Amino acid sequence: IMKNKSVLFGVFIFSIFSFYIKKTRERWIKHRNAIVSLESLLNEHLDELSGNEHLLNGSIETYSKSGYSYNYYRELQLKPNIDLDIGHLDLLNKYFYYKTTINRINHDLLMQNKAQELLHQAALSNNLTQDNLKINREHLMQNASQIKKYITKAAIPEATDLLAYVRILLSKEKERPMQ
Repeated sequence: IMKNKSVLFGVFIFSIFSFYIKKTRERWIKHRNAIVSLESLLNEHLDELSGNEHLLNGSIETYSKSGYSYNYYRELQLKPNIDLDIGHLDLLNKYFYYKTTINRINHDLLMQNKAQELLHQAALSNNLTQDNLKINREHLMQNASQIKKYITKAAIPEATDLLAYVRILLSKEKERPMQ
């Protein structure tokens, strides 16, 4: 009977140890997949940010010539719940800061798209005087300049820095898997 108890105890300890290893590995895989997903997302954001910057340049030039811009700025998508799977606190803090920047840019771009659309409708329906149209175009040009400045001075450098940090983490994890 004593021998069976020690065997049962050994099986019990082994099963707890196996369960712990399995859960640790699952968590590491979630973390790794989240980092790879974040790397992909940041590459997309850099592409979309530069595309929006190019469109903003065109809009600014068009407004400066008393024209109307028909550019539509793309919002940057954030992957839902990616932050729940990141298991690195420093990376998570950097991502939250970056996420705040992207949310602000998305809001600004959405407002710029809406304002442009309303100005087009007002101009087509002759609801505004030429002076009011000029004032609104100047306002849109100033907004576009501010958004462009924020993209070039904040969003692109933050995305680049975060992407570099992610790539360093990925290379370190290749050297030392499942910490």
